[in-house]
Amino acid sequence: MKKVLFLLLALLLMVSEASAKATSHKASHHSHHNQRDLEYTAVIDAGSSGSRIFLYQLMRQHGQLRLKDLFSDEPATSGISSFVDHPEQAGSSGVQPLLLALQDYLAKNKIETTAVEVNVLGTAGMRMVASPAAQKIYEAISSQIVSSGFKLGRVETITGVSEGLYSWIDVNELLGVFKSKAQTRAMIEIGGASAQIAYEISKPSGDDSVKFSINDKTYHVFSESFLGLGRNQSRKLMVDHASTDEVQDHNPCYPEGLSFVDRKVGAERITGYFDIARCKKLYQSVITEKLKPAEFAQSMKAQTFIGVGAGNPYGTLSGLLHAWKLKPNALYALGEIASKYCTKGWDDLSKRFGDSAFIQTQCADSIFVHEFIFGGSGLALRPRQIISMHKIHNKEPSWTRGYVIFAHQSSRPL
Repeated sequence: MKKVLFLLLALLLMVSEASAKATSHKASHHSHHNQRDLEYTAVIDAGSSGSRIFLYQLMRQHGQLRLKDLFSDEPATSGISSFVDHPEQAGSSGVQPLLLALQDYLAKNKIETTAVEVNVLGTAGMRMVASPAAQKIYEAISSQIVSSGFKLGRVETITGVSEGLYSWIDVNELLGVFKSKAQTRAMIEIGGASAQIAYEISKPSGDDSVKFSINDKTYHVFSESFLGLGRNQSRKLMVDHASTDEVQDHNPCYPEGLSFVDRKVGAERITGYFDIARCKKLYQSVITEKLKPAEFAQSMKAQTFIGVGAGNPYGTLSGLLHAWKLKPNALYALGEIASKYCTKGWDDLSKRFGDSAFIQTQCADSIFVHEFIFGGSGLALRPRQIISMHKIHNKEPSWTRGYVIFAHQSSRPL
Protein backbone atom coordinates (compact mmCIF):
# COMPACT_ATOMS: atom_id res chain seq x y z
CA MET A 1 0.00 0.00 0.00
CA LYS A 2 2.83 2.36 0.95
CA LYS A 3 4.53 1.55 -2.32
CA VAL A 4 1.41 2.49 -4.29
CA LEU A 5 1.06 5.81 -2.42
CA PHE A 6 4.70 6.61 -3.07
CA LEU A 7 4.30 5.98 -6.79
CA LEU A 8 1.17 8.18 -6.92
CA LEU A 9 2.98 11.03 -5.12
CA ALA A 10 5.94 10.80 -7.48
CA LEU A 11 3.59 10.91 -10.45
CA LEU A 12 1.83 14.00 -9.09
CA LEU A 13 5.19 15.78 -8.62
CA MET A 14 6.18 15.01 -12.21
CA VAL A 15 2.90 16.36 -13.57
CA SER A 16 3.24 19.50 -11.42
CA GLU A 17 6.79 20.17 -12.64
CA ALA A 18 5.80 19.68 -16.28
CA SER A 19 2.88 22.06 -15.86
CA ALA A 20 5.10 24.69 -14.20
CA LYS A 21 7.64 24.47 -17.05
CA ALA A 22 4.89 24.85 -19.65
CA THR A 23 3.47 27.86 -17.85
CA SER A 24 6.92 29.40 -17.50
CA HIS A 25 7.64 28.84 -21.20
CA LYS A 26 4.28 30.36 -22.15
CA ALA A 27 4.86 33.42 -19.94
CA SER A 28 8.36 33.85 -21.33
CA HIS A 29 7.04 33.60 -24.89
CA HIS A 30 4.25 36.08 -24.09
CA SER A 31 6.73 38.54 -22.55
CA HIS A 32 9.03 38.23 -25.56
CA HIS A 33 6.06 38.76 -27.84
CA ASN A 34 5.10 41.95 -26.02
CA GLN A 35 8.64 43.34 -26.12
CA ARG A 36 8.90 42.58 -29.79
CA ASP A 37 5.64 44.35 -30.64
CA LEU A 38 6.25 47.36 -28.39
CA GLU A 39 7.51 50.49 -30.14
CA TYR A 40 8.37 53.98 -28.93
CA THR A 41 8.08 56.98 -31.21
CA ALA A 42 8.88 60.58 -30.32
CA VAL A 43 7.72 63.41 -32.54
CA ILE A 44 8.96 66.98 -32.27
CA ASP A 45 6.43 69.48 -33.57
CA ALA A 46 8.84 72.10 -34.87
CA GLY A 47 6.49 75.07 -35.11
CA SER A 48 7.14 78.66 -36.08
CA SER A 49 7.11 80.01 -32.53
CA GLY A 50 8.73 77.06 -30.73
CA SER A 51 9.02 73.29 -30.58
CA ARG A 52 7.16 70.66 -28.57
CA ILE A 53 8.06 67.00 -28.06
CA PHE A 54 5.65 64.08 -27.68
CA LEU A 55 6.43 60.45 -26.85
CA TYR A 56 4.05 57.65 -27.82
CA GLN A 57 4.04 53.93 -27.10
CA LEU A 58 2.72 51.69 -29.86
CA MET A 59 1.58 48.10 -29.65
CA ARG A 60 -0.39 45.89 -31.98
CA GLN A 61 -3.00 43.61 -30.47
CA HIS A 62 -5.14 41.35 -32.65
CA GLY A 63 -4.16 43.37 -35.70
CA GLN A 64 -5.21 46.68 -34.14
CA LEU A 65 -2.84 49.56 -33.39
CA ARG A 66 -2.94 50.72 -29.77
CA LEU A 67 -1.42 54.12 -29.09
CA LYS A 68 -0.58 55.42 -25.63
CA ASP A 69 0.52 58.95 -24.72
CA LEU A 70 3.56 58.72 -22.46
CA PHE A 71 5.20 62.12 -22.26
CA SER A 72 5.18 65.66 -23.65
CA ASP A 73 7.16 68.79 -22.91
CA GLU A 74 7.58 72.29 -24.25
CA PRO A 75 10.78 73.83 -22.91
CA ALA A 76 11.57 77.42 -23.83
CA THR A 77 13.08 77.12 -27.29
CA SER A 78 12.99 79.22 -30.43
CA GLY A 79 11.39 77.84 -33.57
CA ILE A 80 14.00 75.99 -35.61
CA SER A 81 13.33 78.37 -38.51
CA SER A 82 14.97 81.10 -36.41
CA PHE A 83 18.34 79.34 -36.92
CA VAL A 84 18.42 80.13 -40.61
CA ASP A 85 21.50 82.37 -40.16
CA HIS A 86 23.21 79.93 -37.77
CA PRO A 87 22.01 76.47 -38.85
CA GLU A 88 24.82 74.70 -36.98
CA GLN A 89 23.15 75.76 -33.70
CA ALA A 90 19.77 74.22 -34.57
CA GLY A 91 20.75 70.90 -32.97
CA SER A 92 22.35 72.09 -29.74
CA SER A 93 20.01 75.02 -29.09
CA GLY A 94 16.91 74.10 -31.10
CA VAL A 95 16.21 70.47 -30.15
CA GLN A 96 18.72 69.45 -27.48
CA PRO A 97 16.59 70.90 -24.62
CA LEU A 98 13.71 68.67 -25.78
CA LEU A 99 15.94 65.61 -26.11
CA LEU A 100 17.29 66.16 -22.58
CA ALA A 101 13.75 66.32 -21.21
CA LEU A 102 12.95 63.09 -23.08
CA GLN A 103 16.09 61.40 -21.76
CA ASP A 104 15.11 62.28 -18.18
CA TYR A 105 11.71 60.66 -18.67
CA LEU A 106 13.20 57.54 -20.26
CA ALA A 107 15.75 57.12 -17.48
CA LYS A 108 13.06 57.36 -14.79
CA ASN A 109 10.95 54.78 -16.60
CA LYS A 110 13.84 52.43 -17.52
CA ILE A 111 13.41 52.77 -21.27
CA GLU A 112 16.57 52.69 -23.39
CA THR A 113 17.19 55.68 -25.66
CA THR A 114 18.12 53.26 -28.44
CA ALA A 115 14.53 51.94 -28.34
CA VAL A 116 13.09 55.35 -29.23
CA GLU A 117 12.78 56.74 -32.73
CA VAL A 118 12.86 60.56 -32.84
CA ASN A 119 11.14 62.44 -35.66
CA VAL A 120 11.45 66.20 -36.17
CA LEU A 121 8.77 67.59 -38.46
CA GLY A 122 8.84 71.25 -39.41
CA THR A 123 5.61 73.08 -40.12
CA ALA A 124 4.72 76.54 -41.43
CA GLY A 125 7.80 78.35 -40.13
CA MET A 126 10.08 75.95 -42.03
CA ARG A 127 7.90 76.14 -45.14
CA MET A 128 9.03 79.75 -45.40
CA VAL A 129 12.73 78.79 -45.26
CA ALA A 130 14.56 78.23 -48.55
CA SER A 131 15.55 74.62 -49.24
CA PRO A 132 19.38 74.93 -48.91
CA ALA A 133 19.09 76.66 -45.52
CA ALA A 134 16.44 74.19 -44.33
CA GLN A 135 18.70 71.28 -45.29
CA LYS A 136 21.55 72.64 -43.14
CA ILE A 137 19.20 73.08 -40.19
CA TYR A 138 17.96 69.50 -40.52
CA GLU A 139 21.50 68.13 -40.86
CA ALA A 140 22.47 69.73 -37.54
CA ILE A 141 19.32 68.38 -35.90
CA SER A 142 19.88 64.86 -37.27
CA SER A 143 23.44 64.83 -35.91
CA GLN A 144 22.18 65.88 -32.49
CA ILE A 145 19.58 63.09 -32.42
CA VAL A 146 22.13 60.41 -33.35
CA SER A 147 24.80 61.68 -30.95
CA SER A 148 22.18 61.63 -28.17
CA GLY A 149 21.71 57.89 -28.67
CA PHE A 150 18.27 57.86 -30.32
CA LYS A 151 17.12 56.15 -33.49
CA LEU A 152 16.83 58.67 -36.31
CA GLY A 153 13.35 59.01 -37.80
CA ARG A 154 12.03 61.56 -40.27
CA VAL A 155 13.66 64.99 -40.07
CA GLU A 156 12.04 67.26 -42.63
CA THR A 157 9.32 69.77 -43.39
CA ILE A 158 5.79 68.45 -43.86
CA THR A 159 3.30 70.03 -46.22
CA GLY A 160 0.32 72.01 -45.01
CA VAL A 161 -2.00 69.39 -46.51
CA SER A 162 -0.26 66.71 -44.41
CA GLU A 163 -0.46 68.81 -41.25
CA GLY A 164 -4.18 69.33 -41.77
CA LEU A 165 -4.75 65.63 -42.39
CA TYR A 166 -2.81 64.61 -39.27
CA SER A 167 -4.82 67.06 -37.15
CA TRP A 168 -8.07 65.69 -38.60
CA ILE A 169 -7.01 62.11 -37.82
CA ASP A 170 -6.07 63.11 -34.27
CA VAL A 171 -9.36 64.90 -33.56
CA ASN A 172 -11.47 62.03 -34.81
CA GLU A 173 -9.31 59.43 -33.04
CA LEU A 174 -9.76 61.26 -29.72
CA LEU A 175 -13.51 61.50 -30.35
CA GLY A 176 -13.64 57.72 -30.85
CA VAL A 177 -15.00 58.05 -34.37
CA PHE A 178 -12.78 55.43 -35.99
CA LYS A 179 -13.77 52.74 -33.48
CA SER A 180 -17.48 53.46 -33.64
CA LYS A 181 -17.41 54.39 -37.35
CA ALA A 182 -19.65 57.35 -36.52
CA GLN A 183 -19.85 60.59 -38.51
CA THR A 184 -16.47 62.33 -38.63
CA ARG A 185 -15.95 65.93 -37.50
CA ALA A 186 -14.20 68.64 -39.46
CA MET A 187 -11.10 70.30 -38.04
CA ILE A 188 -9.78 73.85 -38.05
CA GLU A 189 -6.39 74.70 -36.57
CA ILE A 190 -4.75 78.12 -36.25
CA GLY A 191 -1.05 78.05 -35.45
CA GLY A 192 1.57 80.76 -35.38
CA ALA A 193 2.29 81.03 -39.12
CA SER A 194 -0.51 79.10 -40.84
CA ALA A 195 -4.03 77.80 -40.49
CA GLN A 196 -5.39 74.43 -41.61
CA ILE A 197 -8.84 73.02 -42.29
CA ALA A 198 -9.68 69.38 -43.02
CA TYR A 199 -12.89 67.39 -43.37
CA GLU A 200 -14.24 64.21 -44.91
CA ILE A 201 -15.58 64.32 -48.45
CA SER A 202 -17.50 61.70 -50.41
CA LYS A 203 -14.96 61.24 -53.21
CA PRO A 204 -11.42 62.33 -54.16
CA SER A 205 -11.04 66.00 -55.09
CA GLY A 206 -7.72 66.94 -56.68
CA ASP A 207 -4.39 67.49 -54.92
CA ASP A 208 -6.02 68.71 -51.69
CA SER A 209 -7.71 65.39 -50.92
CA VAL A 210 -6.00 62.43 -49.28
CA LYS A 211 -7.07 58.81 -48.79
CA PHE A 212 -6.76 57.34 -45.30
CA SER A 213 -7.75 53.84 -44.14
CA ILE A 214 -8.25 52.61 -40.60
CA ASN A 215 -10.24 49.76 -39.03
CA ASP A 216 -11.25 48.41 -42.46
CA LYS A 217 -12.76 51.73 -43.55
CA THR A 218 -11.43 54.22 -46.08
CA TYR A 219 -11.91 57.97 -45.77
CA HIS A 220 -11.35 60.69 -48.36
CA VAL A 221 -10.22 63.85 -46.60
CA PHE A 222 -10.07 67.37 -47.99
CA SER A 223 -7.16 69.24 -46.39
CA GLU A 224 -6.11 72.82 -47.05
CA SER A 225 -3.43 74.98 -45.44
CA PHE A 226 -3.20 78.77 -45.53
CA LEU A 227 0.38 79.92 -45.11
CA GLY A 228 0.44 83.41 -43.62
CA LEU A 229 -2.88 83.06 -41.78
CA GLY A 230 -1.51 81.93 -38.45
CA ARG A 231 -1.92 84.20 -35.43
CA ASN A 232 1.57 85.73 -35.52
CA GLN A 233 2.12 85.82 -39.28
CA SER A 234 -1.27 87.41 -39.98
CA ARG A 235 -0.49 90.07 -37.36
CA LYS A 236 2.84 90.75 -39.10
CA LEU A 237 1.05 91.16 -42.43
CA MET A 238 -1.53 93.42 -40.77
CA VAL A 239 1.25 95.63 -39.37
CA ASP A 240 2.86 95.74 -42.83
CA HIS A 241 -0.47 96.78 -44.36
CA ALA A 242 -0.94 99.42 -41.66
CA SER A 243 2.45 100.95 -42.41
CA THR A 244 1.38 101.73 -45.98
CA ASP A 245 -1.81 103.65 -45.21
CA GLU A 246 -1.72 104.29 -41.44
CA VAL A 247 0.75 105.77 -39.00
CA GLN A 248 2.40 102.51 -37.91
CA ASP A 249 3.01 103.57 -34.31
CA HIS A 250 -0.73 104.26 -33.90
CA ASN A 251 -2.05 100.90 -35.00
CA PRO A 252 -5.87 100.47 -34.91
CA CYS A 253 -5.66 96.80 -33.83
CA TYR A 254 -4.02 97.47 -30.45
CA PRO A 255 -5.64 99.18 -27.45
CA GLU A 256 -4.89 102.83 -26.77
CA GLY A 257 -2.21 103.27 -24.12
CA LEU A 258 -0.29 100.13 -25.11
CA SER A 259 3.21 100.83 -26.40
CA PHE A 260 5.47 97.83 -26.94
CA VAL A 261 7.71 95.94 -29.35
CA ASP A 262 5.79 93.03 -30.90
CA ARG A 263 8.76 90.64 -31.18
CA LYS A 264 6.68 87.86 -32.71
CA VAL A 265 6.25 89.95 -35.85
CA GLY A 266 9.58 91.78 -35.80
CA ALA A 267 7.87 95.18 -35.64
CA GLU A 268 9.29 98.38 -34.22
CA ARG A 269 7.63 99.85 -31.15
CA ILE A 270 3.89 100.08 -31.72
CA THR A 271 1.46 102.38 -29.96
CA GLY A 272 -2.15 101.30 -30.06
CA TYR A 273 -5.17 103.39 -30.96
CA PHE A 274 -7.98 100.88 -31.24
CA ASP A 275 -10.51 101.31 -34.03
CA ILE A 276 -12.39 98.08 -34.76
CA ALA A 277 -13.67 99.13 -38.18
CA ARG A 278 -10.19 100.03 -39.43
CA CYS A 279 -8.70 96.93 -37.81
CA LYS A 280 -11.24 94.68 -39.55
CA LYS A 281 -10.45 96.35 -42.86
CA LEU A 282 -6.74 95.65 -42.44
CA TYR A 283 -7.30 91.99 -41.61
CA GLN A 284 -9.80 91.59 -44.45
CA SER A 285 -7.07 92.72 -46.84
CA VAL A 286 -4.63 90.21 -45.36
CA ILE A 287 -7.14 87.35 -45.53
CA THR A 288 -8.23 88.15 -49.09
CA GLU A 289 -4.62 87.87 -50.27
CA LYS A 290 -4.21 84.38 -48.78
CA LEU A 291 -7.63 82.78 -49.01
CA LYS A 292 -9.90 81.84 -51.92
CA PRO A 293 -12.88 80.27 -50.09
CA ALA A 294 -15.07 79.98 -53.17
CA GLU A 295 -13.12 76.84 -54.15
CA PHE A 296 -14.47 74.85 -51.19
CA ALA A 297 -17.15 77.00 -49.56
CA GLN A 298 -20.00 74.79 -50.74
CA SER A 299 -18.52 71.59 -49.30
CA MET A 300 -18.00 73.26 -45.90
CA LYS A 301 -21.64 74.17 -45.34
CA ALA A 302 -22.66 70.80 -43.88
CA GLN A 303 -19.56 70.41 -41.69
CA THR A 304 -19.26 70.72 -37.92
CA PHE A 305 -15.79 71.97 -37.01
CA ILE A 306 -13.67 71.30 -33.96
CA GLY A 307 -11.27 74.19 -33.37
CA VAL A 308 -7.83 73.13 -32.10
CA GLY A 309 -4.37 74.59 -31.89
CA ALA A 310 -1.08 73.72 -30.24
CA GLY A 311 0.91 76.11 -28.11
CA ASN A 312 1.69 77.12 -24.58
CA PRO A 313 -0.53 77.15 -22.69
CA TYR A 314 -3.71 76.88 -24.77
CA GLY A 315 -3.08 77.59 -28.44
CA THR A 316 -4.73 80.34 -30.46
CA LEU A 317 -8.45 79.54 -30.24
CA SER A 318 -8.67 78.14 -26.72
CA GLY A 319 -6.10 80.70 -25.61
CA LEU A 320 -8.25 83.63 -26.72
CA LEU A 321 -11.37 82.12 -25.17
CA HIS A 322 -9.50 81.52 -21.93
CA ALA A 323 -8.05 85.04 -21.91
CA TRP A 324 -11.50 86.62 -22.42
CA LYS A 325 -13.10 84.12 -19.98
CA LEU A 326 -15.47 82.83 -22.66
CA LYS A 327 -16.99 79.37 -23.14
CA PRO A 328 -15.72 76.95 -25.83
CA ASN A 329 -18.76 77.56 -28.07
CA ALA A 330 -18.34 81.35 -27.94
CA LEU A 331 -15.78 81.92 -30.71
CA TYR A 332 -18.26 84.13 -32.55
CA ALA A 333 -18.24 86.51 -29.56
CA LEU A 334 -14.55 87.35 -30.03
CA GLY A 335 -15.33 90.31 -32.26
CA GLU A 336 -17.97 91.67 -29.91
CA ILE A 337 -15.92 91.33 -26.73
CA ALA A 338 -12.86 92.86 -28.41
CA SER A 339 -14.98 95.83 -29.40
CA LYS A 340 -16.30 96.15 -25.85
CA TYR A 341 -13.01 96.01 -23.93
CA CYS A 342 -10.30 97.04 -26.38
CA THR A 343 -11.94 100.43 -26.90
CA LYS A 344 -11.52 101.10 -23.15
CA GLY A 345 -7.75 101.24 -23.47
CA TRP A 346 -4.80 99.25 -22.16
CA ASP A 347 -5.04 100.33 -18.52
CA ASP A 348 -8.56 98.96 -18.17
CA LEU A 349 -7.84 95.87 -20.27
CA SER A 350 -4.69 94.89 -18.35
CA LYS A 351 -6.44 95.34 -14.99
CA ARG A 352 -9.26 93.04 -16.07
CA PHE A 353 -7.29 90.38 -17.94
CA GLY A 354 -3.59 90.76 -17.07
CA ASP A 355 -0.61 92.20 -18.92
CA SER A 356 1.13 89.15 -20.41
CA ALA A 357 2.53 89.08 -23.93
CA PHE A 358 -0.55 87.09 -25.01
CA ILE A 359 -2.89 89.77 -23.62
CA GLN A 360 -0.93 92.49 -25.41
CA THR A 361 -1.92 91.05 -28.77
CA GLN A 362 -5.32 89.58 -27.94
CA CYS A 363 -7.28 92.52 -29.37
CA ALA A 364 -5.58 92.14 -32.75
CA ASP A 365 -5.69 88.33 -32.63
CA SER A 366 -9.39 88.29 -31.70
CA ILE A 367 -10.31 90.47 -34.67
CA PHE A 368 -8.23 88.26 -36.97
CA VAL A 369 -9.78 84.99 -35.75
CA HIS A 370 -13.30 86.42 -36.02
CA GLU A 371 -12.71 87.70 -39.56
CA PHE A 372 -10.94 84.52 -40.67
CA ILE A 373 -13.55 82.08 -39.36
CA PHE A 374 -16.79 84.04 -39.66
CA GLY A 375 -16.09 87.02 -41.93
CA GLY A 376 -17.19 87.25 -45.54
CA SER A 377 -13.58 87.46 -46.74
CA GLY A 378 -12.73 84.38 -44.68
CA LEU A 379 -14.30 80.95 -44.25
CA ALA A 380 -17.74 82.47 -43.53
CA LEU A 381 -18.75 79.73 -41.07
CA ARG A 382 -21.97 80.02 -39.10
CA PRO A 383 -21.54 80.49 -35.33
CA ARG A 384 -22.95 77.03 -34.52
CA GLN A 385 -20.65 75.31 -37.00
CA ILE A 386 -17.62 75.40 -34.72
CA ILE A 387 -16.62 74.72 -31.14
CA SER A 388 -13.14 75.12 -29.72
CA MET A 389 -11.76 72.21 -27.69
CA HIS A 390 -8.61 72.58 -25.60
CA LYS A 391 -8.98 68.93 -24.56
CA ILE A 392 -10.91 65.97 -25.98
CA HIS A 393 -11.58 63.28 -23.38
CA ASN A 394 -8.86 64.81 -21.18
CA LYS A 395 -6.24 64.77 -23.94
CA GLU A 396 -4.88 67.83 -25.72
CA PRO A 397 -5.22 67.49 -29.50
CA SER A 398 -1.93 67.33 -31.40
CA TRP A 399 -1.30 66.61 -35.05
CA THR A 400 1.74 64.57 -33.93
CA ARG A 401 -0.59 61.85 -32.63
CA GLY A 402 -2.37 61.85 -35.98
CA TYR A 403 0.98 61.55 -37.76
CA VAL A 404 1.94 58.46 -35.76
CA ILE A 405 -1.43 56.83 -36.48
CA PHE A 406 -1.18 57.62 -40.19
CA ALA A 407 2.44 56.44 -40.44
CA HIS A 408 1.59 53.07 -38.88
CA GLN A 409 -1.73 52.55 -40.69
CA SER A 410 -0.46 53.39 -44.16
CA SER A 411 2.37 52.04 -46.29
CA ARG A 412 4.22 55.36 -46.11
CA PRO A 413 3.46 58.73 -44.52
CA LEU A 414 2.94 61.89 -46.51
